[in-house]
Amino acid sequence: MIFAAMIATRQIDIKKIIAYSSIVHMNLGTIALFMESSEGWKYGLFSMFSHGLVSAGLFFGVGMIYQRIGTRNIMLVGGLAQTMPIFSILYGIIVLANMGMPFTCGFIAEWLVYLVFNGKVTLLILAASVSFPACVFCLRLLVGLIFTQIKVFHKPFVDLAFSYAVVLFYLVLLIVLFGVLPDSFFTVVMGLI
Repeated sequence: MIFAAMIATRQIDIKKIIAYSSIVHMNLGTIALFMESSEGWKYGLFSMFSHGLVSAGLFFGVGMIYQRIGTRNIMLVGGLAQTMPIFSILYGIIVLANMGMPFTCGFIAEWLVYLVFNGKVTLLILAASVSFPACVFCLRLLVGLIFTQIKVFHKPFVDLAFSYAVVLFYLVLLIVLFGVLPDSFFTVVMGLI
């Protein structure tokens, strides 16, 4: 996990940054699953569900950027807040959820996994050592894509087509919904198991 987090901070391909961050998040969820407790099982499942929502939004956004600009190089993409404001807001929330921002399912997932690790010093140190590089590559995504200056070769393009806006909006809605009401996940999903 530490190695994948370090690699993610050095990538310039946006898709690779997200892929390596997925390794980090899924390993935390998998460790929680193998903690031999009912809480670990439930919290690990929630972590994986949360990651599924967040990574789907991240990869969907990268596909939209590549379709419009023709590159996934973070050094060549920038200034999306000026050219794509609606996309920037929705995608920014998804990136912050990947970082574990409060009121998102990413925050709840990480918090629950840390609760499972309570009393296990080695696992807490491992999780804490991964948290800093995770914040670094998420902030790099956020600042690099949205808040830098517009790059020279950008062509004029529309912000979001209606269908793309609907997909991103519903992903953000679910991310925030399960961040505010995580018990709904446990009543529905755990009732099915």
